[in-house]
Amino acid sequence: RALDAALAEAGLDAERIDAAVLSANGSVDGDRTEARGLSTIWNGSGAGLPVTAPKSMLGESLGAAGALQLVVLLEAMRAGRLPGIHGLEELDDDIALGGASATGLDVEVERGLVLSTGFDGKASALIAEARP
Repeated sequence: RALDAALAEAGLDAERIDAAVLSANGSVDGDRTEARGLSTIWNGSGAGLPVTAPKSMLGESLGAAGALQLVVLLEAMRAGRLPGIHGLEELDDDIALGGASATGLDVEVERGLVLSTGFDGKASALIAEARP
C-alpha cells in the first residue's frame, strides 16, 4: 500500500522509477515480503530494477533508517552509482530482483524510491526526483 500511495501521490507509473533503496535487513521473511511487494507493483516485470539495501553495510538503524536510505538514493542520483548489497551471494528463487548486485551498479537515476519498513510491519515509501 505504501508503494501504491507514493506512486499515486507522485503521479507516476512504476516503470518511471529508475532505482530503489530497500529496507531489507537480511531477515528472510522481511526481505521476501519487500521483494514481493515490488514485484506486485511492477506487475512481475521489476526484476531488472536496480536496488540496494544499505542496512547490509550499516546494520539495523531503526528510526534513522529511512533518512539514511534517502541519503544513499540522493548520492546515487549525484554519482551515478548504486552501492552493492554487502554479503549478497545469490538471490532466492522467490525473490525476483535481478537488479540486486553485491558489487554495485552504474545507474542513471532521475527518479528513485526509498522503501522503509519497521519491525511492526508498517511501511513508508518516498519517491525523489532529480531536478536540473
